[in-house]
Amino acid sequence: MEEKNNRLPIYETEGIVIHGRGNGKLLGMPTANLKIEDDMKLPKSGVYISRIYLDEQIFYGVTHIGRRPTIDDGKDISFETHILNFNKDIYGQKLKVQLFSKIRSIKRFAKLSSLFDQIKKDCAIAQEYWGIK
Repeated sequence: MEEKNNRLPIYETEGIVIHGRGNGKLLGMPTANLKIEDDMKLPKSGVYISRIYLDEQIFYGVTHIGRRPTIDDGKDISFETHILNFNKDIYGQKLKVQLFSKIRSIKRFAKLSSLFDQIKKDCAIAQEYWGIK
C-alpha cells in the first residue's frame, strides 16, 4: 500500500463533478465528468491511470481526456474518470484527480460495446498498476 501512495503524478487537477451524457452509467461504468476551465493546460489526450481524492478518501480509476469520437464524433473535449469499485452519486462534489501513466491514445470504435470492452481492459491495467481487485 505504501508503494502506490509514493508514486508521483504526471498531472493533477481539481474540479466539480458535472452531468455528462450518462452513457457510462447506462452500461454499468459510470464516470465522473469534471468541468474544465482551461483545456490548454490539460495533458495530451488519452486514457490514463488515475488516483482520485473525494471527501478525504482515496480512490483509483481510469481517466479519459480528449474528444470522444465513438460517442459524438469528437466535437468537445471531455475530462471523465471511471472510479474503480465505486458507484455513488457525486454530482456537484469536488474531486482532485491525479494522472500517473498513459494507458493508450483515443480511438474511434465501430460499436459502443467495443468501446466498453476496451474500457474494461483499461480498468484491468489500472487495477494491476495499483495492486487492487
